[in-house]
Amino acid sequence: MRITRSYGDGSGGTRLGDVELAEGAVPAIALRFGPPQKLPFMDFHPAPARGLVVALRGEFEIATTNGDRKRFRQGEWFFADDVGTSGHTFEGFGEEQAMLHCAVPDDWDGWTQV
Repeated sequence: MRITRSYGDGSGGTRLGDVELAEGAVPAIALRFGPPQKLPFMDFHPAPARGLVVALRGEFEIATTNGDRKRFRQGEWFFADDVGTSGHTFEGFGEEQAMLHCAVPDDWDGWTQV
């Protein structure tokens, strides 16, 4: 399955790129989700942990330090892999958003760069 990943560019900045997830199980450390609500805009911040994110309700947009920007619709996955960088912004669209976060181990490499 092809998804979009945020990652460090080697100078502390961030970019977006597509990756192909390997077929099979993903080792989840934790699953987090909250009630549907209007999520506030979040300025540049690194992912607190590597993880897969999917919108269960509403849409969200991620922007990186180099100007990459992508809107994710309900059911589309995002791989937040910019831990230790300048990070990305987050903006929710729609009346409310509900997100599911699946934290993965630091050494998980079940994807290939596209």
